[in-house]
Amino acid sequence: MASEHSYSRDTMVLERDSVALYADITIGASGAVTTAKGGGIASVAKQATAGQYNVVLDSQFNKLLYADATTLGSVTSGVSRVQLLQAPATISTSLKTTGPLVIQCYDAAGAAVNPASGTVIKLKLDLRRTSVGPFD
Repeated sequence: MASEHSYSRDTMVLERDSVALYADITIGASGAVTTAKGGGIASVAKQATAGQYNVVLDSQFNKLLYADATTLGSVTSGVSRVQLLQAPATISTSLKTTGPLVIQCYDAAGAAVNPASGTVIKLKLDLRRTSVGPFD
């Protein structure tokens, strides 16, 4: 069963019933996930493709409003960008079933790459819980 969270209502937004989730995903050797911390995040698992991770949420949502990710570390991570790697319809289905969202790390040349050991992927997801929004 999904855990319920006490969400802060200190932010004013135009979307109804929106939630911001933040995660710190620490990477170890060969791109493996050593820790994944963040409210609303059930798990993060490394996939066979270099730099690809499945992010499973612990609650269901109806819409992805925004996604962003960056990398931090004391060494050069080798990652130029992190992308949510799914079509909009697939993302919508994944959110409604707590299925995985797939993130992919790329180097400057656009090739899939494992982040260096010690890198932290900072992930932010803005989501909407209700199925009805003011701009749909």
